[in-house]
Amino acid sequence: MKLRCYVVDDDPVIVEWIAAYIKATPELEFIGSDTKEERALQRILSGAIDADIVFLDIMMPNINGLEFASQIKDLAHVVLVTADKSKAVRAYEDNMFDYLVKPVTRKRFDLLVTKLLDWFNNQSLISKGHTTLYLQSAKKGNYIHVHTNNILFVEGASNYVTLYMRRGEPIRTNHSLYQMEELLPANCFRRVHKRFIINTDYVVGIKNGTIVMRGGFLVLIGPTYMDGFMKEVIARKGLK
Repeated sequence: MKLRCYVVDDDPVIVEWIAAYIKATPELEFIGSDTKEERALQRILSGAIDADIVFLDIMMPNINGLEFASQIKDLAHVVLVTADKSKAVRAYEDNMFDYLVKPVTRKRFDLLVTKLLDWFNNQSLISKGHTTLYLQSAKKGNYIHVHTNNILFVEGASNYVTLYMRRGEPIRTNHSLYQMEELLPANCFRRVHKRFIINTDYVVGIKNGTIVMRGGFLVLIGPTYMDGFMKEVIARKGLK
């Protein structure tokens, strides 16, 4: 799985520079950029942009990079990009992933990539309660190998469920929604409807009584689940 990278900087030259490094790195995927920080922030908060890593300029005209980062802290890992190394220390004070100092060298970028891969391949599995499931597929006799941190949400039907994935095509399995609720780690999966279980790590917000997931997916929430969801997910994550 490649790490999806998004670049936000009001200087198009810096955007092109970092984008070139990303594109030249097999383990990374460049998913876009923006020189307008307000537009970029809206895209991330709405779920239109689903990034693992956001490369973020610290000094931008309308929204300070640190303010921007504070609003997306639960949606992506932030790497600050700055011309002033003294400001970069805030990256650690504010629990951001790392920083790059302009002009960004290939050597420093490669060190960052090593750090990113180490974290995502090891620590992320622990912090997200990672579990590997072996599930019976809709095709009799076949089993599939699923990483739970790749599941956005699960939709139940009469005699099967469909797993909607953050990466890849949906997967249909011969399990009931109740069985999936028992199998999925309770620290990040939550029943929100008689037909749906969601991964709360990928909740973006709630709109008109519908849950907005990363990638722009919309999931129904039942009335009996609403109060608990608002208090324990939306309020805890500081979402709207």
